[in-house]
Amino acid sequence: MARRQLSYRNEGSTTLGSARTRIAGQGLVSALVAGVAFLCYHATLLPGLDFGDSASFQTGVSSLTLTPRQAYPLYYGLGHLFVLFHPGEPATFSAPLFIRDGERLKARLSLHQIRGGYALKGGAMDNQTTAALEAIKEVFADERLQFQFHLKAGEIQYVANREIGHSRTEFRDYEEADRRRLLIRLWLRNEGAQGYIG
Repeated sequence: MARRQLSYRNEGSTTLGSARTRIAGQGLVSALVAGVAFLCYHATLLPGLDFGDSASFQTGVSSLTLTPRQAYPLYYGLGHLFVLFHPGEPATFSAPLFIRDGERLKARLSLHQIRGGYALKGGAMDNQTTAALEAIKEVFADERLQFQFHLKAGEIQYVANREIGHSRTEFRDYEEADRRRLLIRLWLRNEGAQGYIG
C-alpha cells in the first residue's frame, strides 16, 4: 500500500510531538528543516519584481520587521475528512505567513493547505503571493538545510513547530492492518483555542 510524500510544512501548534509505535514496510524517511521561519522570511521579502511596497521589503531585511505582504492573512484549507471528524472546525481559515512573538519569528507554512484554502474559497492567489510560495518551496528544496532520519519504533520526536518545517518521503506500507505504520501525533500550544486552528 503506497503512501504519498508529504511536503515540508508546519501546523498552528507551538510544539509537535510524534511517537512511532510501528514502522512502515519500506522507504519512509522523516526530515526536518531547521530555522525554516527565518529562512522563509528572508526568501519572501521581495519575491519577483514589485513596484508597490518595495521600500518596506528592503528595510525589513535587517530588523525582522514584518512587511505588509508577510503579515497579510492567507487562506488555509483543512481536509474534508478532518472537517467531517471535527464538527465545528471551518473548512478554511485565514492567517498570516509570519508572526512576531517577542523577539522570535514564527511561521505557518503549509503550502498544501494554502493552495487548498484558495481552491475552497474559489479565489486565485495574486502574483506576489504565488511568487512568495515559490520562494518558500525553494527553501524547502535546499538539501543543505535538511536533516533526514528514520524514526524507529518506540522513539519520540518533538519539534518547535512554528520554527521548523517537517516532512516525510513516500513509502510503501504493509498490506496487513496489524503491521501498518502507526504514528501518534500530539500538538501542544500555550495559547489559543483547543481546535486545530488555535
